Amino acid sequence: IAVDGFYRRDLARAKEHLAKSAYPQGGIELEYVYVQGLEEERKMGLVLIDNLAKLGLKVRMVPLTWPNMVARGAKVDSSPDLMAVFTTPVSTDPDAVAYQYHKGSWGKYYASSFYANDGVWALIERARTLPRWEERAPLYAEIQTRITADAPEIFGMLANRRWGMRDYVKGFAFSPVRFTGEVDLYPLAIAAK
Repeated sequence: IAVDGFYRRDLARAKEHLAKSAYPQGGIELEYVYVQGLEEERKMGLVLIDNLAKLGLKVRMVPLTWPNMVARGAKVDSSPDLMAVFTTPVSTDPDAVAYQYHKGSWGKYYASSFYANDGVWALIERARTLPRWEERAPLYAEIQTRITADAPEIFGMLANRRWGMRDYVKGFAFSPVRFTGEVDLYPLAIAAK
């Protein structure tokens, strides 16, 4: 669903929120962990450095191998302040995304924010037990609205993925659950001209 008031880059509003925090002038350093060698995530870190400096916040970039990064995010006391993770739903059921914000996902690479909201957890538990979509849909809409209001993460999207192939390659089908660009190679074939 489209969420009214979904946050965008707004430095004035960010300064208002920061003023209400324990660090009203900034002055702290945040750790940003990303996959070593993944240029896209490194560039995201540079954007964070530039933008958060305007709020008086410093960012320390820490490149790690995927296993070490996942291990760091597995516990509250070792999880970094910011961690670049690309996730994509494994099905079109909204529970595939909603459950990432349930306490049952804590310690997984996609739940390193350790989001805590008893009300949201109860909605997730209820929604995943209902058989009829007509009953589930409003619950998932409420779940999405509450999670975005709490803003446990920076929700980013790589919307402009492109796949190039020759006209003799057949069998490709776009999948809306492959947001990070995975391509199922099994059905691809080369057709004779």
